[in-house]
Amino acid sequence: MAKKESLVFNGYRIPGGKGGAAVIRACQLIRAEPGIKQADLIYSVTQWAGLNRSTAGWITSPGDKSPAEILWDRRKEGLGFKCYPNEHTPDLDPRTFLRDVVSKEFDKAWAETGRVLPGELVNVTRWGGGHDVGMLLGFNIHRSRMAAEHTITSRAEIDNLELYDKGIFGLHPCVLVPSGRMTAVMGWLSRASA
Repeated sequence: MAKKESLVFNGYRIPGGKGGAAVIRACQLIRAEPGIKQADLIYSVTQWAGLNRSTAGWITSPGDKSPAEILWDRRKEGLGFKCYPNEHTPDLDPRTFLRDVVSKEFDKAWAETGRVLPGELVNVTRWGGGHDVGMLLGFNIHRSRMAAEHTITSRAEIDNLELYDKGIFGLHPCVLVPSGRMTAVMGWLSRASA
């Protein structure tokens, strides 16, 4: 498989993964809200991209790996810094970057299960112990630790950019087990033997 070509703006190479998605989201927010407070920017992009805020300061604090003062300008105003677009602030859709991250993670996990599809019987091995055989109903979308927001039933649905409007999410298999209840699987899943 060919390596994905890097995006470079004003000499700054956009990183891969969630970090790259966060940088492009920062550019989008700065273009939409010139003068956004740096603290508000870092809070928003780390939440959206699913990054740990305590280790993501590189996004807004100038340094060797930072896009700050390269892809946008920072100005000391009042007690803090505010961020403004410059001629190098890219106008890209950050959702496509996040979609790449989620798709890659899902495809890897899905391959490990034998690419089971909704309607197929699956073996479920729970982290806390115990086994079940059930029918895969789909994959629940979870953001943070909230209840399932939506269930997708095909791989193609992951490519819908609207899923990424609110940011990062996890996908957990939803299985109907013999007791008649649906459960989000927190453990291992594999195709059941015929």
